[in-house]
Amino acid sequence: MKNIINNIHKYIFSLFMAAICTLSFSSKAMTDNIHSWELCLTPYVGADAEMRHINWAHDFGGNVFRKNNPQGNIFGGLYISDYLSFEGGYELTAVRVNQVNLSDGDKLFGNTLVNPPITEYGKFQVKDWHANAFGYLPICDEYRVQFIGGVGIAGTKIFHAGYEIADSTGAKIPAATYRTFEDTKTVLRISAGVQQMFADHSGLRFMLGWMNTARLGTIASKENPSSQVMVKNSWTYGLGFFVKF
Repeated sequence: MKNIINNIHKYIFSLFMAAICTLSFSSKAMTDNIHSWELCLTPYVGADAEMRHINWAHDFGGNVFRKNNPQGNIFGGLYISDYLSFEGGYELTAVRVNQVNLSDGDKLFGNTLVNPPITEYGKFQVKDWHANAFGYLPICDEYRVQFIGGVGIAGTKIFHAGYEIADSTGAKIPAATYRTFEDTKTVLRISAGVQQMFADHSGLRFMLGWMNTARLGTIASKENPSSQVMVKNSWTYGLGFFVKF
């Protein structure tokens, strides 16, 4: 287990260094092409269609929540030059409705079930605002293709509301246990991707992002503190369209 944790830390450090190197390459490109390092202050806006992969400790939500959640990202930013921009945006996953059947001995939010078989119903959503610094490295001038790397922060909010019903006969019994899990924290965000300009003022980009959502840690239910979920880190990937002004 210790080796696995160490490998994860090394991988995260490698991602971070890759993003820093991208910004360094961007600075070198600006130095080599001094005429491109003129303050252009070009604003841009766009939207990404994404998928967020977020995992949980198995007995603390992992056997209840879906790991893959479609989401949208609306963003806007300002190019300082051809090689550097600052961007902010807002991401929101679709509301996912879960229905999971559990039996005696299964774990539900950290507690071992000793009741008849139950069905857990619930809805789940993640949303965040984010701010990033991006560096751009041209990799194919002929087709206007650039590599993107960046670092930033995200104010991530995770919300789940659910209830369980004894459902061994298929009938929904009114007596139910209701739980909500909710927390918000600012987390590290690292991004990398590729974009292609189709014209002077529009283009497509493919982005991959990693977020340190494990920082949210263990979240206890407001109604029953013994019920807890444990969040791990998350990934996003998606395709977007943007327009420069």
